[in-house]
Amino acid sequence: MSTTPSGGPQLLCADEQQLERAGKVLAGGGEAFVVIVCEAALREQAMAVLRKSAGSVEVPSPEEVRQPEEVLGALERPADGAGVRSLAMTVHLDGVLEALNWHREKLLSGAPVVLWLEDVEALRKLRELAPDAYAFRETVVLVRGDGGPLPVPSSDETERVAQARRQLRRARTPLQRAAASLNLANGLRVRARLAEAEEAARSALLALPPAAGENEQDLRARLCRALAAAGRDAGEVAQELYWIRRGLAELDLMPFARSLPWRAEFLAGFPGPFDGLDHSKTVEAQRLVRTYGIDPEATSTVLNFACGAMRAVGDLKRARALSEEYRDIKPRSEFNVALGGLNEGASEAAVGNFSLAEVRYREAMVVASSAGGYLTAAALELVNCAIWAGELEAAERRVAEGLEQAAADVPISLYMRAWLAMARGDVEACLEILRQVSVAARARNQDGHLLHVCGALIDVTVSMREAERLNERVLADILIESDAVRDAVQVIAGADGPPWYPIRFLTLRARLLAITPGMLDQAADSSAQALDKARAIYPELVPECGRLLSEHLIQAGRPDNALATLDSIEKDAESRGFLKELARIRAARIRALVLKGEAPAVITPHVAALRESLAATGSPRITAETLRDLALNLPPCSATPDPLSLTEEAHGLFVSMPMPAEESRCLEAMGDILLARGRAAEAKRRYVAARARLERHRLGLRLPLLSRKIDALG
Repeated sequence: MSTTPSGGPQLLCADEQQLERAGKVLAGGGEAFVVIVCEAALREQAMAVLRKSAGSVEVPSPEEVRQPEEVLGALERPADGAGVRSLAMTVHLDGVLEALNWHREKLLSGAPVVLWLEDVEALRKLRELAPDAYAFRETVVLVRGDGGPLPVPSSDETERVAQARRQLRRARTPLQRAAASLNLANGLRVRARLAEAEEAARSALLALPPAAGENEQDLRARLCRALAAAGRDAGEVAQELYWIRRGLAELDLMPFARSLPWRAEFLAGFPGPFDGLDHSKTVEAQRLVRTYGIDPEATSTVLNFACGAMRAVGDLKRARALSEEYRDIKPRSEFNVALGGLNEGASEAAVGNFSLAEVRYREAMVVASSAGGYLTAAALELVNCAIWAGELEAAERRVAEGLEQAAADVPISLYMRAWLAMARGDVEACLEILRQVSVAARARNQDGHLLHVCGALIDVTVSMREAERLNERVLADILIESDAVRDAVQVIAGADGPPWYPIRFLTLRARLLAITPGMLDQAADSSAQALDKARAIYPELVPECGRLLSEHLIQAGRPDNALATLDSIEKDAESRGFLKELARIRAARIRALVLKGEAPAVITPHVAALRESLAATGSPRITAETLRDLALNLPPCSATPDPLSLTEEAHGLFVSMPMPAEESRCLEAMGDILLARGRAAEAKRRYVAARARLERHRLGLRLPLLSRKIDALG
């Protein structure tokens, strides 16, 4: 079982911001009614922030008000010190809140009143039972906290693993030993002990006799499935693909009815470039489930993978529908229930609802823990949520609590430390950590991790270029490093490795060349090669490769060629249901039409088509990111569409999530557009607001550039 480290939840940066604003309200003196929703474990920390920001105004510890008859006395009692009444209402809320409503005029007579509630349900009751008192509020502060420490895997062996070891010791036949080893491998894998899990499954597979009946064939297929799953978790994608293919070959020797559940699971989890999945194979697995029906456990596995595949292509409506269907399936193993929670959290994060995503991830970790496992992926996504929300201290704690110990044989914690360094603006540290990941992954033959490292290097390099923090020497080094990673992956994967690897490396190289001075034509050539390879060996990547080629053609000033490419891939993306890519294709078409100087009447229908595709995704986050990117790439003085309006819309969506780095990027873009339109004073206000947002969250990547822009305006 998992244990929880000592220590409680910590305030988030956003919590501190709200509390500081409330403290300033109190510091202003006069009548005020401030409502603070804060769990008991965080109250002491919240009080410290409130007192500091209130300055000379003393904020006393809250007085508990438990009975209706105590309310009037608490409101009339002389305030301590400089004059703030601090009240807590946590029990008998119905009567107490009604009494607060009766005596509401006391809230605005004399000293300010701070009312402490424990949760959102109490706030709802305040609004319902004391509407007149609630109307007097000056501000409401919702303190969420970082959720507290993550569970960490204990070093003790779980009962599931211990039972499998006992079963293995008692086994007398090769079939019994293989079955026990399979149970042992599965138990070890859910504990993230991947090397041991792989060894157990591999030795069992080798021990099975070659000539066997259906039971042995079934067991061989299941052992292949366990080895594929261990490879997926370890980032060994070539090995995962090998075992998936071998498992399907074993199933071909079995009767269709018996092999059907396993065939559906193999196809659903078939490795591919869409967040680790092959979209078409996952669709085929769903077809098998719908056509023939299989047992609930296998169906739940298929739906889990299908949800991930739909999310990867931007169909969040479909992903959520699959999650609902998954939740209704009974019975399911506890660990499968945990995986369902992980999927729900990932879908919430994909739409930008990070608060609910964190709740789902933590619930999934608790369920996995009760099943004797550890959900490393949930811990990883909790770190991501904190980074996206600008809560870097919370992200740092989560790395230490949930990833350092849980994924010792996979360099995931290094990944997250690289992104933390990048968010803080320490680009040198970020690059150095990614190089450490590359060395570790190469030593372990983790081709999947190496591909991710190469993608991360390119993402970081592009971000550095946009922030004007990239010099030519670093760029040249990264070009060499990316080629070295590509060569290492080719050696590890071999001739029968994942067919999308060569395509991916061509697109990554194209992105690097596109930001290299004087290399834009070579970037277009590389992306054109990727498109040709995709058409020949992996058609599902055609929309992405074609869109990337069109963007490079637009950058090179060749809009007619770009439009021809976009016309050739749009129907493909639409027919496959690749909604995120379809929106990007339509945004690229708008860029090309604007570059050509087409009239508004020509462009407007394409803007409507873009809006339609964004609405189909069901994701405010995809909408915000697409509109932001389009605005950044349009001429600042263009009118249809207006990049200023697009940026303002994207900014509003990012604020609601929140994603402070993206909020700041939108504000900075507004400043650039306004400056280009001759409105320098308004531009400076946007730049200053953007810098303040980054400084508050200690997000340092673009701070130097923003400061230079502000200084240039005087």
